[in-house]
Amino acid sequence: MYAEFILILFDYFRTLKFRNFVFEIVIPLIGAILIFLLGRQYLYVDLRQLTKDFGDTTITLLGVLIGFSITVITIMHTSGNKNIEQIKKKNTDFKIGSNTVTLFQLVLINHTYSVILEVLCLIANLILFLVWAKVPGPHLKYWLSINLFFVLHILLLNVRNMADFYWIMFRKESN
Repeated sequence: MYAEFILILFDYFRTLKFRNFVFEIVIPLIGAILIFLLGRQYLYVDLRQLTKDFGDTTITLLGVLIGFSITVITIMHTSGNKNIEQIKKKNTDFKIGSNTVTLFQLVLINHTYSVILEVLCLIANLILFLVWAKVPGPHLKYWLSINLFFVLHILLLNVRNMADFYWIMFRKESN
């Protein structure tokens, strides 16, 4: 089985700073836990319909984000921007194995991790619709919470990735 993409997931976590961990993982986790704990009591909607609607929206959102993320990776690889050339040479404090990670590699790890996670989340949402009728109602609460966590994680990761991309592309010489 092809599983080399798992190494990219590990590389992402090896290069994750604490503040990024809080922003990209802790905040989505809190949101998912709140929906899980409070959702049944305070969401006066049909959980089955809410989960289906959220899944439909998630599929559309992830399709757009996948295209967008791949476009950014392509721009980074094909751009003649001098800032990109500079970050290819700038080392970070991170090491993967015995190799020091450059800033370009770090940004690429984050964007590639984002694409992989978006694709896996999209596949999971598509599979859910294949088995939709067989999922017991109480299990939908779990699915909705897990799905919400990953969607929030992906969105916040994309916010950071876009901020990084912006600062790379438009960094001034004096900075």
